[in-house]
Amino acid sequence: MKHLLMQENITKNDLNEVINFLKKKPRLTASKKVLEFEKKWSKWLGVKYSLFVNSGSSANLISIASLKILNKKSYKNEIIVPSLTWSSDIASIIHCGFKPIFVDIQYNTLSSNLENIKNKITK
Repeated sequence: MKHLLMQENITKNDLNEVINFLKKKPRLTASKKVLEFEKKWSKWLGVKYSLFVNSGSSANLISIASLKILNKKSYKNEIIVPSLTWSSDIASIIHCGFKPIFVDIQYNTLSSNLENIKNKITK
């Protein structure tokens, strides 16, 4: 079984739009366009705020760091993760002081099995 993670999905039109945008020497982080998009995205989601970051890895780190800040309990700081995942997912967990608990995946879906997850939950 072959699983493609990604295919070529950038069109020539997309590329031309990016080139034209970069020729204007724009501000690339937290620009007016990003702020506009965050507001529209938040409205579409029905939430008050959204924060866009440079990558999924950064989003994972921010999410896990938020859990660390919110976690006031003394129970074990474990996070259940599928055994098939990106290294950055695990790095974020470890960096924030949590312990990754791995569960096997289902070969046909590459997703975690609910029963496996239930069996890994500690008291």
